[in-house]
Amino acid sequence: MINPVITTTISNETIKALIGKSRFFSFVMNNFSGTYFVFDDHTLKIYLKGNRSVVAYELPLVGPVLTPFAITADLSKFINAAKKTVGSGDLEITFNLSPTTLRLQGAIGDKITLSVTMADVVATTDLASFWQDKSPAILDQGVELTLSPALVAFVRKSLTFMAVNAKNNSIQLSPTKAVYADRTIVYEEQALSNFTATPTVEELYLHRTILGLFEFLEPGSTLVVEPLTRMVSWKHPVIQGFWGIFAIEPCSISVPSEDDLSGISPLPSHKVQVTVKVSKLKEAIEFFSGMFEASIWKPITFIWKDGTLKLTYLHPSTEVEKILDFEESFTTGPTITAADFTLISDSIRTSIDVMRDDDLLNIGFNDAKAGEPNGDGVVAELIREDVSVTKILYAKLQDGS
Repeated sequence: MINPVITTTISNETIKALIGKSRFFSFVMNNFSGTYFVFDDHTLKIYLKGNRSVVAYELPLVGPVLTPFAITADLSKFINAAKKTVGSGDLEITFNLSPTTLRLQGAIGDKITLSVTMADVVATTDLASFWQDKSPAILDQGVELTLSPALVAFVRKSLTFMAVNAKNNSIQLSPTKAVYADRTIVYEEQALSNFTATPTVEELYLHRTILGLFEFLEPGSTLVVEPLTRMVSWKHPVIQGFWGIFAIEPCSISVPSEDDLSGISPLPSHKVQVTVKVSKLKEAIEFFSGMFEASIWKPITFIWKDGTLKLTYLHPSTEVEKILDFEESFTTGPTITAADFTLISDSIRTSIDVMRDDDLLNIGFNDAKAGEPNGDGVVAELIREDVSVTKILYAKLQDGS
């Protein structure tokens, strides 16, 4: 039988480490359904439970809990209460059976009491054994994915695209590149060295819920992705008992084939290519900020005429024009003296925001209209040291709206 009052202590260093992970836990809780606290001997184990998913975090206790017990509680409130009360000393935790509460008290006497609910300790054993039950198959059949700074930056950019285009919720990874695609843009980064292909795994698809975790994991962290069962495992390299197993939600992404891209893009044998410094393109796009009137797409029309590239936005109440300075231009095939096309300015802004200001971007277009053969897209390519780093296909807006 559980004691009516149980008191233990968490060290200042331990509780502040938990507080430091608050953004991570906040993100996880947005996608999970329950939080369990299990007090047992010298350990407090916190389990966050989702659909076929569990995240675990262990905190050592200074004072032992002789009679194990489990509760469900609001983790965000627990962390917030700990932050407000801990001060510079240790944090005293007192559990009361009737009424069922958890009191947090700092060294100077500040205290916050939270209402909690009893949970079955036996029922939480499934959560405790989740790693042992699921991880062997994931580790055996999955592939290791390393979170390089470049991959994390790509994911951050992809999540920005997804915020606008909710129907697309995933990215595609291969051993050498990462791709995000929706009906407005195809964005591809090369040479990210995401993982090593196996005979059964040549590419991976990751849902935005998994991608959101990348923001909170340390650079260089390793996840193991098992695409057959759509499961991901992760274990903190230093903190004992900090791990997660996540189910990958159904992915929605349609990556165009090479043939599809060829039909959308300007023909290499008939196009204008303009080389522009990224700082100049950023400056030109920023020139239009705050000028758009009730527009979802924030369109900018590019007008090429006699070797000059002008950016415009026309509205009954507002007209904006900006000449885009570029380094050089050339035409392959028949001369194109005039062309115009309209692009989504936010797509351009997001795709170039982490490029270096001195990077050079090759932008290719033709005089075909949207809807005509090879007229639906404008291509851009970032090349560093003679190596293609980033490829982008911007979809033209058909009505210029």
